Amino acid sequence: MAKQWRQHQDCDDGERTSHCFSSSPSNVPSTFTVIAVARLVVIARLWFQTSNGNCCRCSLTALQGLDGTEEGIPGFRRHFIERESLHRHLDGGVAVFVQDSIQLEKSELLSSPDVLVLDLQEMMVVAAYILPRNSPTYEGVGDPYDSLEKLLAVCGEEAKPAVIVGDLNARVGVNDLRMSDNKVASKQGESLLDSCNKMGMQIFNGMFPNSGLSTSHSPGHGHSVVDLVIGNRSVLVVDMRIGSQWSMGADSGKTLSTDHSEVFLDLFNPRQFAGL
Repeated sequence: MAKQWRQHQDCDDGERTSHCFSSSPSNVPSTFTVIAVARLVVIARLWFQTSNGNCCRCSLTALQGLDGTEEGIPGFRRHFIERESLHRHLDGGVAVFVQDSIQLEKSELLSSPDVLVLDLQEMMVVAAYILPRNSPTYEGVGDPYDSLEKLLAVCGEEAKPAVIVGDLNARVGVNDLRMSDNKVASKQGESLLDSCNKMGMQIFNGMFPNSGLSTSHSPGHGHSVVDLVIGNRSVLVVDMRIGSQWSMGADSGKTLSTDHSEVFLDLFNPRQFAGL
C-alpha cells in the first residue's frame, strides 16, 4: 500500500518533541516507540516515563487495512489482529509496531477483533476500532462494544495507568468538564458514557484547549467527534489536542488521505512522582 511516510504539516507540538514522521520507515525517529495501525488516521501520541526514569514516546498511527505494513518498519516489532470478513477473507484489523527496546507485549487474553491490548509493567495501552452500529460487518464479528465494555472494566481496576485510544464511533456530547463540537451524545455514546461512569474511566476529549474539536470529516455526513481517548484514575494527562487530517505517499505516486484528524495526548506515569 504505502512505503513512504510523508512528513505531516501539523508536526510541531511545542518543546515536547521536534518530530512527527520522517520521509521513510527506516528514518522513524527513536522518540516514537509505538506505532499502532487500525484505520488511516493518527489516533494518539503518548509520552510517559518508565520505572528507570526514561521517557517513552508512543505514536499510535493508523492505516487502512494491514497490507501496507507487511514489510514492517526497521527497529520495530509488529503485533496485530486481523478481522475476517463474512466472505472468509481478511478485512481490516488493528496492528501495533513496538520499538525493539520497549518491552510492550500483546495481551492475548484481553485482545479481541479490532481491540488490541498492549501491556507493560508501567502502563497498558489499547488501540481500538469500534464499528458503527449500522455496519454489516457487525453480523460477522458480534458486538465489538461488548469487548470494549469488558476492557473498560479491566482498565478501571488497574492500579497502573491504562489508556484506550481509537475510533470508537461514539459521540459523547458535553458536560461540566468537557467541551465538544458534538453537543448531543449518540446512542452508542450514551452507552460508552454509562460504562465509563460505572468503571471509573474518564474521557479526555474536550478537557483541554483544542481537544474537543471534530476528529471525523466525512463528505456528506458532516463532522463529528468519534476518535476518543479514555483513561483510568492513574492516568496523569499533561495535554491533549486535535491535529489536522493526515496523508501519506503510496507506491503509485498518489497521496492517500484520511477523513480523520490526528489526536495528540501527552501523559506521565504518576508512579514516578509517588516518592516526591
